[in-house]
Amino acid sequence: MISTLLFSFGWSILFISLAMFFPALISFSYNEISVAFSFIFSSSLGLFSGVALLLASRGSEYNFSTKVIIIFTIFVWPLLGLFSSLPFLFSDIFVHFTDAFFESMSGITSSGSSIIIDVSKSPKGILFWRSLLQWIGGFLTIILAISVLSLMRIGGMDLFHSSLQKSDRDTAVHRFIQASKSLWWIYLLLTVVCSFSLIIFGMSPFDSVVHALSTVSTGGFSSKTLGINEFSSLTIEFIICIFMLLGSLNFTLYWAVANGKWRELTNEGELKYLIGIIIIYFIVSIFVFLTYTNNQITESLRVSVFNIISSVTTTGYYLIPNENYIYNSIMYILFISLMLIGGASVSTSGGVKQLRLIVFFKLTFSELFKLTHPNGVYPINYMKKNIDENSLRRTWSFLMTFISIFVLISILFSLVGLGFVDSLSLSTLSLTNTGAGAQLLSLSIPYYEMDKIVKWIIIISQLLGRIEIMLLLIFISPNFWRN
Repeated sequence: MISTLLFSFGWSILFISLAMFFPALISFSYNEISVAFSFIFSSSLGLFSGVALLLASRGSEYNFSTKVIIIFTIFVWPLLGLFSSLPFLFSDIFVHFTDAFFESMSGITSSGSSIIIDVSKSPKGILFWRSLLQWIGGFLTIILAISVLSLMRIGGMDLFHSSLQKSDRDTAVHRFIQASKSLWWIYLLLTVVCSFSLIIFGMSPFDSVVHALSTVSTGGFSSKTLGINEFSSLTIEFIICIFMLLGSLNFTLYWAVANGKWRELTNEGELKYLIGIIIIYFIVSIFVFLTYTNNQITESLRVSVFNIISSVTTTGYYLIPNENYIYNSIMYILFISLMLIGGASVSTSGGVKQLRLIVFFKLTFSELFKLTHPNGVYPINYMKKNIDENSLRRTWSFLMTFISIFVLISILFSLVGLGFVDSLSLSTLSLTNTGAGAQLLSLSIPYYEMDKIVKWIIIISQLLGRIEIMLLLIFISPNFWRN
């Protein structure tokens, strides 16, 4: 088991270390020599560590058991965050390790909360590295959802619809390899198309790449202090909206469409619910705009659509209208609920995931039917397939666990001195990996002014939101460590 873990972690460190050469080239091209060398030095340390782990695992037979897969899935995120934080430290962007680790974990988990005070004046290599981390983390989220969570039926993830071809040897490793081969080019193509679209409509090449990496991964990092607001372009906002939505959909749908299976689009359950959610929330948002603000209808439409899509995809980009309506309690509730819902089960988005909420509402309606018709039969199905009791129990357990952790983290934030609203907002932003959406929830204190203990609670919360809470509970269970 130890040799297999060393082998897996070694390759993970090598991968993130090699990725550092891209921001190093960016830094050299902008004459940021000291920043470039910080990436090279960090990459060298990572390559040395990765090779050392691979050498330590040589001569052993690798066994990717369930226990190994769970341990790897939990610890690969903080491990990648640790090595990706080195450039932040060596480039003197941050003095303290906590700040560097906070920024890197926010990147690799695609959360987007940042403690850089003035983003616009930061080195180009650092800005590119942050967005690249989100892009890598987004793809890793998709692959782990297909290969680990669905196979192990974590939180009802076995119910998600995959258009990928099934392998004769249905193991986590085979699913990981198959999903990587099938989806990497789709993920890259979406990013390239997004970047070129932004360039065509006015963004600089550097800004377009940074925003494309963060948009497709639904991460929310920007190269500007005020984010999308600094561009003041309706066309750019529209493009960002489109690709935020594309990043929040089931990525196996793209593979199906690429292989001529167009019917999968009409059959996909989560896609229908996403469209319905956006329409309902859009109508409510427009009503709030027209009732509580003096904005014109075009301004209301523009801001409502963008912020709703940004919230439900857990990206965190935001638009500031002419009149600040964000402090309205109705909009606050709307944004929090959208972040908690999140995107599709196999997407880069965070949140509870739409699939689980679909199952929850179907179960609720089933129980209501049984109360009025005790002898009636109300089968629960999803995409024309009956949902068994085990899947219902796993989904319900996840939702109850998520709510419990959410309450616990909110209490922790309150105990360290934050107010009720800020505690609720931070819990939502961290657990749903929507850290960049602090402006949407009107967080009263910026991340860079928070205490060290608050930052560590956020880091842990972001990690919990990305690895799925049930995996951690399995890991700390005594039964997990018994033979």
